[in-house]
Amino acid sequence: MSNLLLVVDNLTDIQGVGVDDRVITFEQYLEDHPKKDEKKLSLINLCDSEKYLSRGYYCSLLAEAR
Repeated sequence: MSNLLLVVDNLTDIQGVGVDDRVITFEQYLEDHPKKDEKKLSLINLCDSEKYLSRGYYCSLLAEAR
C-alpha cells in the first residue's frame, strides 16, 4: 500500500469517508511531515483554496518540495 495522505482544512470536512486514519489538517502536515526515514509520500491536497499565499497553495508547494 502506498503512503498516502489527504490534507484538509478541517477534519470535520471529510468524516465518515472511510479514510480517517489517512486524513490530517494542514497544520499537522506542517508539524509532522516529513518524518525521518519515511517512505516516499503521496499527498492529496483538499484544502479549500489554491489562491496565491493561501493554505492550499502552500500545501501543494511544500508537498512538491518535500
